[in-house]
Amino acid sequence: MRRQAEGYWTGQKPERGTFAQEVESFCDAGFEVNADQRFILAGRDLRPRLGTVVLWLRKHAAVWVGSSDKPWLVDGQQWHLEQRCSARGRKIVEALVELIAAAVPDADGPNWNQKWYISWKAGGKNWLAINTQANQATLDIGGSSVGSAEVADQLGLAVFKNDAELSEKLALGSSVGTTSNEGWLRIIIKSVKDFDGARAVAFSTVFQQAWLGFTGQPASVALTEPAEG
Repeated sequence: MRRQAEGYWTGQKPERGTFAQEVESFCDAGFEVNADQRFILAGRDLRPRLGTVVLWLRKHAAVWVGSSDKPWLVDGQQWHLEQRCSARGRKIVEALVELIAAAVPDADGPNWNQKWYISWKAGGKNWLAINTQANQATLDIGGSSVGSAEVADQLGLAVFKNDAELSEKLALGSSVGTTSNEGWLRIIIKSVKDFDGARAVAFSTVFQQAWLGFTGQPASVALTEPAEG
């Protein structure tokens, strides 16, 4: 394409510059060539040559509207809220997304285009993830400097043990524990009511403290303190 354009301009429009210069003058500031493409293939039939192009795109992980291979890459938000979650789970996830955004606006997220979870990043690394499930959400949070028992007390929730029987875990309401990664908390939330009102303030504090521990920097908003009593 570049060679064809410059060849035409040399023969017909000698006053034109290089291909890069012409693109630069045509596009708005901040453009990036080849940063992101979207292909829409339309036609009455599929000729062999076009089929070869489609197969190449598919092999190289290209995704198009209507693709059923990886729908979370097409519309991750729809995938998590409407496919992964029931109405109950969706309310939990939507409330958490709003709460995280208010508590730690510096976090890069939400990033919806993963199959099992929604993530927030710091410096290109995952800091917090919501594992979406039908009727609950599981939060994994990096950077905590305190144990699960202290956080559970702060949030007014139970503590789960990783080696507990499945029936025991299912019997618990929303609860706090740890992951296999040092310094990572796991909070299982089974009801949107478990982080509304005063408890939402406590959750905000947990998020902000973890952000500080993970990044070494305080969140842009003032550290929230949970209401007493």
